[in-house]
Amino acid sequence: MRRHESVAEVQREACLALRWLCEDHADNRSRIGAAGGVDAVLTAMRRHESVVEVQREACLALHWLCEDHPDNQSRFGAAGGVDAVLTAMRRHESVEKVQIQACLALRNLSCNHADNRSRIGAAGGVDAVLTAMRRHESVVEVQREACLAIHWLCEDHAENRSRIGATGGVDAVLKAMRRHESVAKVQEWACAALRNLSCDHAENQSRIGAAGGVDAVLNAMRRHESVAEVQEEACAALLDLSWDHAENQSRIGAAGGVDAVLKK
Repeated sequence: MRRHESVAEVQREACLALRWLCEDHADNRSRIGAAGGVDAVLTAMRRHESVVEVQREACLALHWLCEDHPDNQSRFGAAGGVDAVLTAMRRHESVEKVQIQACLALRNLSCNHADNRSRIGAAGGVDAVLTAMRRHESVVEVQREACLAIHWLCEDHAENRSRIGATGGVDAVLKAMRRHESVAKVQEWACAALRNLSCDHAENQSRIGAAGGVDAVLNAMRRHESVAEVQEEACAALLDLSWDHAENQSRIGAAGGVDAVLKK
């Protein structure tokens, strides 16, 4: 990668190799991180911003390098990885595969990493994720990964909850649920997103309730009765939607929420 920085094909294949070396392999993630792999991937992204295949494979390599690896998450965050991913998303808004892999990367950059959540929020990551959702409403994979990115961006982060709520994130998540009712993973991760959006955030609780979020969650529970993961995230969403919020408590009760929870 260092010897042939200017050759896009080399960078693409090298990112692909790094991805497969570290997928489900913690030791190789550590080796790659310690050997300067983070800088190599980011150099490839910056040198070849216009090359879709490089951006796509680099985002996927970043995703796997950061999977359950706090050191690599910190390396990428400190080295400008957030800006590199967001540049890819903005430069290639129409390319669904770039949006999918970039949302995956943002998810693993922010998972259990407060500093990266703040970096992503401050750099405009919320707008980038929501733009992906609006631009690719019919693409299951974009909606699924974007919902999970929203979930992690909001985890214990009041500022990102407010950003997402104020910029139409609630409507984007609910639209994904309605458009892809039959897809269990979209429903599961959308419920997870609603849970973290509403946790300790009265304004988002009200937004979700007023926008029909209660019906969306209950519909997910009824449509996917046999899927334990959907039921778990839906119940957690109902918990946070109703916490100290009388109006949502009433909505959930009137819409059959008690029966849905007990049926679980």
